[in-house]
Amino acid sequence: MPASQNEMLMTNLVGLTGLLCNLGVSLSPLSSVREARKAGSLGGLDTRTWTLFATTAFLWNCYAARLGDIWLFLASGSMSVSWLYYCLTAIRLLSQEEGEPRPTAPEPWEAGLLRRRSVDLYRKTAMEKTEKGLAAGLGFTLCVAFACSPWNIKGLSFLEAVITPEIKLSVFSSICGFFSLLLYIKPFSRLWILVKRRDASTIFLPLVLAQLVLNLVWTTYGILVLDPGIYVSYGFGIFVCLAQLLLKCVFRRAGAAVEDSALKEEPGLFMESLTPIPCDKPVIQASSRIDSKSTASTACDSISCSVAAESHVVSDAADSMRSGESPMSPSEVTTCGRRQNTIDLPDLSNRLKAQSVYEDYLKWQVAHRKRQQGCTHSAHGELIDNSANISSPSRRQNRQIAQEVSSICAIPGEVHIEEC
Repeated sequence: MPASQNEMLMTNLVGLTGLLCNLGVSLSPLSSVREARKAGSLGGLDTRTWTLFATTAFLWNCYAARLGDIWLFLASGSMSVSWLYYCLTAIRLLSQEEGEPRPTAPEPWEAGLLRRRSVDLYRKTAMEKTEKGLAAGLGFTLCVAFACSPWNIKGLSFLEAVITPEIKLSVFSSICGFFSLLLYIKPFSRLWILVKRRDASTIFLPLVLAQLVLNLVWTTYGILVLDPGIYVSYGFGIFVCLAQLLLKCVFRRAGAAVEDSALKEEPGLFMESLTPIPCDKPVIQASSRIDSKSTASTACDSISCSVAAESHVVSDAADSMRSGESPMSPSEVTTCGRRQNTIDLPDLSNRLKAQSVYEDYLKWQVAHRKRQQGCTHSAHGELIDNSANISSPSRRQNRQIAQEVSSICAIPGEVHIEEC
């Protein structure tokens, strides 16, 4: 058999193998996406790079159609359809009410005031980025495909002599290879982070092995067809996959050991944030009266609980003054309220910086600490000093009216404070 026929047979065999490998890798997220569609939630799937995968597939598909390569066209076509389906699924799930996991009852130490807002903000931002990324990628692909195709423009035929079809194909191949390189730059940039942490638990071994085989096949195919856009980009992918496998072998058990030592050295946030309550002090028990037909915000419930607890302590101080007992000082009233119903706030700066709500969290945290240091809410909602006269007749009358109204009408979302 002549050498040309052997080379052609090898090219077709490698192209068919690359098509099968590309189908397997492209369809690997299908089960997770289908489960997310059934559940109505993405369930923590990271959609930030999905539009880049779709754009890269669109570019390779148009390049293969321009070149007339059947194996490259089929492989990139299957990748285009699958990633387009994934992106549309992400937009659909993000646009729904349950598009992302939402904390139904966050604890006070988890910054419940901003958790729901941050989740909504992340959902809106992710949906906009997916829509804009998909539209921009498709538009860019169409522009590049037209620019690298034969032109039939009257009056500009002289450009065909300067920009030859070979130059156009080389530029098109370079653009496709550059976008393929972008898919491996992000994993490559995280390798040093894994080395510093000595933890390779985030590397999924079966996916890395499948990607390594895919890169080897397409690098061989690019060398056979003499296309630098294929073998350069996929050759870099081989290097990234080998580096990930090396880190997985070196730090296989190191990550678990580091995590266990960190847990031993640093106790959990829950145990650190709790404030001990003396046994000789009355314990305040909160019970929520929420209408079954209406859903109240968890953040508002936590604020109402804090304000009601302070009002309860102030009311006890006023009653003790009317009964002739020694009145409690404002500092004692504030300390008692804090000891019974407040929990120290954690440092959530690293988590909230990525959610674009860090500044709002700082403002809320400052206001919360001001209330702890000696301020309470007045009848109109503004902050006033606790050193004010708490036993004035108007304040007692307003408090009695509010208590009578609350005892008659059950307000949805109101927190009822009882003393055990």
